[in-house]
Amino acid sequence: MKAELEYLSNKPMNSFLVRTIERAERLDFKSVYHYHPEYELIWTKTSTGRRFIGSNITEYKPGELIFLGKNIPHCWITPHSSEQMVVQMKEDFLGVDFLKTPECIALKNMLEESYRGLQFFGETKRKTQQKMQGLLEKKSFERLLLLLEILNDLANSTEFEYLSNDNFDTATNRKEINRIQTIYNYIHQNFNQEVTLDEAISLVNLSKSAFCKFIKRKTNKTFSQIVNQVRLQKAMNLLLETDEPIMQICFDVGYNDPSYFFKQFQKETGFSPKVFRLNYIL
Repeated sequence: MKAELEYLSNKPMNSFLVRTIERAERLDFKSVYHYHPEYELIWTKTSTGRRFIGSNITEYKPGELIFLGKNIPHCWITPHSSEQMVVQMKEDFLGVDFLKTPECIALKNMLEESYRGLQFFGETKRKTQQKMQGLLEKKSFERLLLLLEILNDLANSTEFEYLSNDNFDTATNRKEINRIQTIYNYIHQNFNQEVTLDEAISLVNLSKSAFCKFIKRKTNKTFSQIVNQVRLQKAMNLLLETDEPIMQICFDVGYNDPSYFFKQFQKETGFSPKVFRLNYIL
């Protein structure tokens, strides 16, 4: 399913957006699956359902606290009424050089890691939700100071886990970023045909041993596991946005063995392709 770009606009007197969102239900996956260039802190106050964050698809429950990096596709699906509090901010909401200051190293690191989606828990979650409620009550400079306090707490916390599994850890230099991006581009451009380790290796000028170690270090996965996840994500997209027969989708995304496709799809999503389609196409 292709995520839609969502445009957010702050009032002229605000550098970031704080709001409570209440909905009767959120059933239409196609209309709510989106991304935006703003960072987003989300506190789900009520409802249960299923959430999509990058490659992560799982059940959610009230009380979750999640921080999303810019442009990561996401949505929450539920048949129940829901209430969420969200804080949205651009990377430069305090000025283009703010994150370059020595005092912001921890915050800068957290923002760089947040493209994977971060879920906070424990005492960090409790304190943050309490302070988020305070954002609704404060105005102007006091609100800004409280937001900085919240971001500092999150940036220095160890009570979190990564959500999206199909992305790579933050690279330490531009060469590594370009190298890993080249590998992912190759997989995404050729997922529906033969994708070979030798071809990927030739694109980044590494030995086979160095390539495998590099991939494992940056993604915690093997090359074949990455290829498999990309193909499964493409299959999910086709199941949700087309009426194409499931068997045809299997072949369209590069699988030659239907039984292997069904096994891997069930392992990744918890559903068979048929049940997945029935659950999310209404």
